Amino acid sequence: MIKNKLAISHSQNYRRGPDYENNKQKHQAEPSTYPPPLMTDPHSQSPGWDYKQIAQQEINNNNILKTQMANLEERCRQQQLRINAMQAARDAQEDILGNQEPDINIKQRFNVVFSSIKTWCNKFPQDASRPLDGRSSVTEIWIPKELRGSVATLEGSFYGAGEVSPVAFQEWRALTLSLLCKAFPSYEWTKDAYHDLKQILEVVFMVLRPLASPTANQEELASLLLEGVFIEAIKLSQMMRRQRAYWYLSFPETEQRSDSQLVFRGEEMAEDGHDDGEDDEGQREDYERDIDMVILPGLHKKGNHDGLHYDVEHVAIKAEVLCKPRIK
Repeated sequence: MIKNKLAISHSQNYRRGPDYENNKQKHQAEPSTYPPPLMTDPHSQSPGWDYKQIAQQEINNNNILKTQMANLEERCRQQQLRINAMQAARDAQEDILGNQEPDINIKQRFNVVFSSIKTWCNKFPQDASRPLDGRSSVTEIWIPKELRGSVATLEGSFYGAGEVSPVAFQEWRALTLSLLCKAFPSYEWTKDAYHDLKQILEVVFMVLRPLASPTANQEELASLLLEGVFIEAIKLSQMMRRQRAYWYLSFPETEQRSDSQLVFRGEEMAEDGHDDGEDDEGQREDYERDIDMVILPGLHKKGNHDGLHYDVEHVAIKAEVLCKPRIK
């Protein structure tokens, strides 16, 4: 047994290394630095801890932290009150104006309406050389006839009045049209509205009927035009007019030239069947392209959802045009 103990001790010393005993004696000889040196108690000859001072310091630190936490909590509470007030104001506006649609929704509805127009026009394969006499000036056809003129008159008066700021005018416009949309939803349109729509249908068919295929079903074409184009266009107009941002359709206008010819402008127009990036800048400068036909209007926007920056205009969707052959 004694031999076994000696073997174990020898094995432990071997594993610990030759310097183990020297290091052990060295550490035992050095004075301990932990805990920190004791403070001298003035009422006693023996050293001791100043526990009262340490405790008081901890209490002071805790009080400082509590004060800081209380200040932060108060700032958070004030910030939350501001957020709640802003959200309440936004909710109140949405209760009156309805949801302010994101740009993508308006552009999608615009594309749906004019895609329907293109699809419907495919029923008329014959060529036409005479354009329409002009664009219709009928507006807000869904409003009862006795109110329709009043809205247009007020809008014209406010728009031209210098005392009415753009922000105030657009706020009035969005609020007025939102209330009218709620008062006269599509399922409660008056007989006057449908009567006026049918009159417009007759005018359109008077122009397009000679271009239709001989085998085309006239009643089916009229129904598609009414439901797929006219009513959808009215819904698009209602959506645009309810927004605080000012959305509108824009047809290209002639520049100041002697022949009053429309000139292609890439920032506002897109050529039918061509991508915007097909022609490089050098080609656009070398060639002057005249417009042969305006196919679709452009969609423009002024201002934003907050009712500000009406002086900034943005082309959301370019007008679609057909250009004449290029002339060097």
